[in-house]
Amino acid sequence: MVPALNTLPSDIRRQKILKILSCYEDKEFVRLSLGNDIVVRERLTPPSTYIESVLHIKHEDYKSFIPISSVGHGPVNALSKEIVSLLRNRYKFADRLKLLEFKIDTNHKRGSIKTNSNVTTTLIVSVDHREVLSFRATSHSILEASLSSVLQMFELYMNAEKSINKINMLLDSYRKRNRGDLYTTALLDLSNLVSCTCYKS
Repeated sequence: MVPALNTLPSDIRRQKILKILSCYEDKEFVRLSLGNDIVVRERLTPPSTYIESVLHIKHEDYKSFIPISSVGHGPVNALSKEIVSLLRNRYKFADRLKLLEFKIDTNHKRGSIKTNSNVTTTLIVSVDHREVLSFRATSHSILEASLSSVLQMFELYMNAEKSINKINMLLDSYRKRNRGDLYTTALLDLSNLVSCTCYKS
């Protein structure tokens, strides 16, 4: 039997945020992925990682394919740096994102000598010292799992900012219409979202 990874408080928090986001999802919500071809080159001295691919940014009315190339300390850092540079002018969280921990767990049966076991990567981050969230991905490829964790992270924070903007508009509407019930629910959702990401008033 493959051992299960322990559920972290940051996993529970992320699930809560995703549930809130699903209530405000609209055609502006983004989905991120990378092209099928990913080039990674490692240099040992001085240590550095070069990554090259195509970033796909999609939502209902829009598709963008952006060539990316970046150098960093490992593929997670290299990809994160490049996406931050693309987002910093539009999203407030981008420059405030901090990687707290990155780990890789092998999901193999005890005593197994197979070399094609899945691995799970866990990326633990915070924005502006707010509540910590974790992002996990599983694959036979350490690289694929690592980069998937990064894409999950950016996707959630991008959609969280979009939801915050939407909730702010809804709050004005609910206030004008005297809908205290809807106002209270939206305000609670807003509070939960800004507990883990930036709030732009």
